[in-house]
Amino acid sequence: MVELRALGAIDLRRDGTEMAQVLAQPKRTALLLFLNAAHPYGFHRRDRLARMLWPEMDESQSRDALTEAINGIRRELGENSILARGEEIMLDPVLIRSDVRVLESAVDNTDHMRVVQLYQGTLADGFSLADAPEFVEWLDEERLRIRNNVATSAWVLAEKSKSDGRNDDAAAFARSAAALMRDDEESVRRLMLFLGDSGDNIGALRAYDEFAIWLSSEKDTDPAPDTDALRDKIRDGEPLHDVRVEPEQAQLPVQTAPSAKEQARQNPLWLPWAAVGVAAAALLLLAASIFA
Repeated sequence: MVELRALGAIDLRRDGTEMAQVLAQPKRTALLLFLNAAHPYGFHRRDRLARMLWPEMDESQSRDALTEAINGIRRELGENSILARGEEIMLDPVLIRSDVRVLESAVDNTDHMRVVQLYQGTLADGFSLADAPEFVEWLDEERLRIRNNVATSAWVLAEKSKSDGRNDDAAAFARSAAALMRDDEESVRRLMLFLGDSGDNIGALRAYDEFAIWLSSEKDTDPAPDTDALRDKIRDGEPLHDVRVEPEQAQLPVQTAPSAKEQARQNPLWLPWAAVGVAAAALLLLAASIFA
């Protein structure tokens, strides 16, 4: 069995043994990442892969380089690790277990807690391919798409926790969601409104201050007028019922959380999560988003 972990730093193992030889080759790593995460899942044309990963070469040279990369991966991971169908190739989903695909399955099933638990950091954190701009663009888009999905699940859990009266859990999930979308000021306003509406004005103002400091140091700019106006409302204790911050992403349907007994029956590994509480999942998510 081959295990490819790409949420966070890339880790590739075959039967528990690290496959450092493959990861030492950036183009082979990039090929694995694309076949592992590109939509739609399945077969991808060789000519596209060759152009994307070796744009500096002519068609013949790039196809030869792709063939060499495929053969190198097969030697390390097994002959059937990459399947071929005419001019198309794909990773064998039976032989290769992928954390990205497990997370995507949880997203498809609207299993929000599972989505939050599975996210361990930015897709292929620290990896890039400077001489392949099309691949870099694809990787950036995938990173954003995955973060959007995880943030959406975290917001759903925050709203559900709030409605259940679990305010600490709700705040932890909301902070995690906003941290994932650090560049999105609307997410910051949503966090401020969420905390203020929950009676945590101090936390809401702290969220503003932290964002303003980050924005000044990283972007050399200040929060938008709408963000300042919301801060003033919260600071002055004004009602927030007329303030609306709509997320750009469509929310996934809210799940009714199954009982601990039902979760344990479905997945015996879930029980420790139940023991420490759902806030632990939010804290792990927050740590992954901050240190990724």
